[in-house]
Amino acid sequence: MIAPEADPVSFVRVVLSFGFVMALLLGMATLIKTLGKRGFRLPGMIIKGTRLNIVESLPLDARRRLVIVRVDDNEHVLLLGLNQDIVITSGNHPNQPVSLGQGQI
Repeated sequence: MIAPEADPVSFVRVVLSFGFVMALLLGMATLIKTLGKRGFRLPGMIIKGTRLNIVESLPLDARRRLVIVRVDDNEHVLLLGLNQDIVITSGNHPNQPVSLGQGQI
């Protein structure tokens, strides 16, 4: 059995299709980058120049979450719930150990 020869038209069609797909990917990357600079935020993107940053978040159960928030150079530990938000510690520097008073969790 003789192998069929490659048709030059099909080769050109494959190359043009590959170029078209690559151009679409490049256009989408440029669009996402442009929208990111103008305020559209995807999860995990860091926007420079913001004063507020979520350092870490830990879900405790289905209704409560423990969050460390950095504002300027201070870190605050917050307990967020459905109807009540509590500041556990406030004003800690990132490298300073957190000290909880007696009777606090």
